[in-house]
Amino acid sequence: MEYYNDKIAKNPKVELVHYTLDSSKDGLEKFMTTHSAPWPAIDFRSLERVKTISQYRPNAIPNYLLIDAEGNKIAEGMGAVKSKIE
Repeated sequence: MEYYNDKIAKNPKVELVHYTLDSSKDGLEKFMTTHSAPWPAIDFRSLERVKTISQYRPNAIPNYLLIDAEGNKIAEGMGAVKSKIE
């Protein structure tokens, strides 16, 4: 949360989007509420409708991916993504 507030929320060029693998809407809502998550989230069943990121299905949890507005991958992995954001 601290990283999001310090580095992402204040940066107009990036946004964190939580892509959930929860099998229910209740699971997603519980996670977002428990963590007081201020960022947007995408339910895995809705991913196909989000063309920009639908090609990047996570193969590990957690997965960090930085893409541009056109959907091009810029960085993947926590270290690489944080480095690009900073």
